[in-house]
Parts: sequence; structure tokens; C-alpha cells
Amino acid sequence: MLKEQINTFSTRITQASKLGLVGITYEIILSYIQSAKDALDNDDTSIFNSEIKEAQKFLRDLQTSLDMKQAISRELMALYIYCNKQFVLAIVKKSAEPLTVITTIITNLHSAYSSILKKGDLSPAMTNTEQLYAGLTYGKHSLNETTLYSEQRGYKA
Repeated sequence: MLKEQINTFSTRITQASKLGLVGITYEIILSYIQSAKDALDNDDTSIFNSEIKEAQKFLRDLQTSLDMKQAISRELMALYIYCNKQFVLAIVKKSAEPLTVITTIITNLHSAYSSILKKGDLSPAMTNTEQLYAGLTYGKHSLNETTLYSEQRGYKA
């Protein structure tokens, strides 16, 4: 995944609600899958493997955050385990075909969470984060990026 994508996801995470974090995690997994497919197209198996392993880390994070007292959690766990098996299969076979299956599953889950998010609590999960304002201005020979943020964050003595 590109550094600018990581920065974009980081900024979105600080402003997201609890449901929004799940949706962003799905997007991160999809981004790593796309990067893995691109690496395979370029015959770079080491990047292919590392991108899949990063996607697996985020999938594992989703697995550990499930509340197994809820019936839906058992269904999601079964899907996550299946996706993880497909990741392993993709690494062993050096094939993008299992990644296509995972992409379909994660995309469907993401759209479901997106529809829930429209009806759910939209308050940020992280509090006391910096409020970020960004913009571009034109310089003489370039675009200048301006970022404004508040100095009032962290603990106050």
C-alpha cells in the first residue's frame, strides 16, 4: 500500500465512529489485496506475500474484536476464517484467484456495514484527537499544502 493511502486511512480513523472503523478496516484489507494483485502482475512474489500478510493482520484484528456472545459474530467468524484460508491458498499457489473470492466477501460486508453506518451512531470512537483542516493553495511554480490543527490535545496538567 502506498504511503499516501496509509496517511489517508490514518486521518479517517481518527475521525471515525466505532462502526466506521470496521468499514475502514474492510477498505484497508481491499487495498492490500489490490496491492498484492498488482505485485503478482509484476512477478514480485515477495511484495505479493507481504501485502497478503498485512491484509491478514487486519482480518485477524476483525476476528479478535468480535463479541462471540452475539449470533452474528459466529457467522462473521466463519467468513473471516474462510477468508484467511483463501489468503493462505493464494500464497501457496501464488495465485490471485483466491483473492478475488475474498474481495467479493469483503466488498459485500463493507456495503452491509456502510448501510448500517447510515443509521447508526456517528460519534467518533477516538476522543481528544486533533481536528484537522487541510487545503491547497497555488504557489508561483507549485501547489502548496496547508494543514491547520489545534494545539489543544493530550493531557492538561
